[in-house]
Amino acid sequence: MEKEVKCPKCGSTQLSANKKGFSGKKAVAGGILTGGIGLLAGTIGSNKIIITCLSCGNQFAPGEPDQDLKKAAPKPSILPLLVVILLIGGCWKLCTYSDPIKQQTIVDSVKLKRELDSLDKENAVWLKTKAGKIHKKHPDWSKEDCKNISENRYWIGMSIDMLIYERGNPNSINPSNYGNGVHYQWCWEDDTPSCFYGGEDGIVTAYN
Repeated sequence: MEKEVKCPKCGSTQLSANKKGFSGKKAVAGGILTGGIGLLAGTIGSNKIIITCLSCGNQFAPGEPDQDLKKAAPKPSILPLLVVILLIGGCWKLCTYSDPIKQQTIVDSVKLKRELDSLDKENAVWLKTKAGKIHKKHPDWSKEDCKNISENRYWIGMSIDMLIYERGNPNSINPSNYGNGVHYQWCWEDDTPSCFYGGEDGIVTAYN
């Protein structure tokens, strides 16, 4: 008595035998559809026939009833790739931080960047002050000089240009020459001290 062929997945005998490479519509069906195995008997051991269950869609080869041809092939694992990436990253960190000189260089670079950022912020704030605005117009004047000018201070060594920035143009300019070069007296009638003295270089040497 011939053994009845069933689907290994659902046990159905509603099967169709199809040749590989051909459309299911042109498959060899025969007695399988009616439960017989006459056609299957001649295909046992063949590697060119695929049996399809018409009930559940399972596919298997003759002689291998436990094999489900529709099972998806296992996806390649990305674990090896992740391991390689982690190893490379770990090696780079180890090589970098195991060297005291490189480690100190990194620390110094970070510290320097923070200090520069802090100075930039402080300078931006200072430029908005009165002294900062003076310095922006006269970048050749020091910050300390600009601060003194913003507070209307005067001192020996300041330039006549700084004094004019504070007070405006003098009411009179009196040059004199006693044989050792030209000297000037710059006077502001309504200010105290009223007169400042200096040479041709424009640097204040005295005032009263």
